[in-house]
Amino acid sequence: MESRLKKSTMFLGLLILTSIIACSDETGPAATTAVPKTSATTESGMSIASQPSPQVVGPVTAPQSPPSDEPVAEPSLSMSDRSTSVLEPQPNRLEVCGTSEFGRGAQTTRLPLRCIRANYGLDGPNGPPMLAPQKTIKVESYVIPSGFRKSLAAYWMNLGDNEHGVLLLAPKDWSLLSADVGANGSHGIRLVHPDDPEQFIDYFDQGGCQGCLIPNIGTYFPQLKSWAEEQGYEVNPQPGINERTTLTPNLVAYRKQTEKSGYALHGVAYQEHGGGGGVFRSVEIQLPASAKATATIILNLFAALHPDPLK
Repeated sequence: MESRLKKSTMFLGLLILTSIIACSDETGPAATTAVPKTSATTESGMSIASQPSPQVVGPVTAPQSPPSDEPVAEPSLSMSDRSTSVLEPQPNRLEVCGTSEFGRGAQTTRLPLRCIRANYGLDGPNGPPMLAPQKTIKVESYVIPSGFRKSLAAYWMNLGDNEHGVLLLAPKDWSLLSADVGANGSHGIRLVHPDDPEQFIDYFDQGGCQGCLIPNIGTYFPQLKSWAEEQGYEVNPQPGINERTTLTPNLVAYRKQTEKSGYALHGVAYQEHGGGGGVFRSVEIQLPASAKATATIILNLFAALHPDPLK
């Protein structure tokens, strides 16, 4: 495994994977992304390393929403395109609600769990949404490198049914700028640095809005452009994407242009498609360009929670 990792490189943010492994003597192959064992293709000649899929205990993924053509409130290709100038942090909607566990045995790391109180478009089927998950969240096969264990926290948002939620990694002192769950199942989160709004994490799932997600599938996954057009939707190119790596047929990593000097914007997108519909969700992070390792660790969790369904 170690020799295979040495031969593999990591695209996210043009960061060589071994540079993360070197962050700590305790960091081994399990500390990197738990991406399925599949060959990655890339437009820039780099690839992502392969690891076993993670074992997760707890409700951390979204169910597939019923198909709908109802547009989401923010139908843009990327949440990162939005201005934060009119938004204010919402401290009363973010609070520590326990701990989460990553790794197993001697490599187990407990991170603070910060729970997000979202705005809900509909009442949930199982009563009012609870703030905290009903079970301890454990991602046994995803090890947090020792150099990041004191700086990160897990963030969790109930999707409204008290059974499913969104799990993210982010710096432990960040603020919540927005968190919403729409009536059509679309949901999004924006976390920001408390003193620098140019540092942010955006998570977005387009739920059951097929008229929103199908064009995005064709945009972020060029190999599916023809499929998206066959469904009757126009696919517009995403000029902001500078580089892109296909990690699995369902997962792509990319880097986008940013107008902010000294910052870098990286993301990972996930898709499912078939039967005239699909799923599209993504996470993007903008940090100082010098913080590539932090960006990679955060994005790797998203990749690890979306293994290749064929494996």
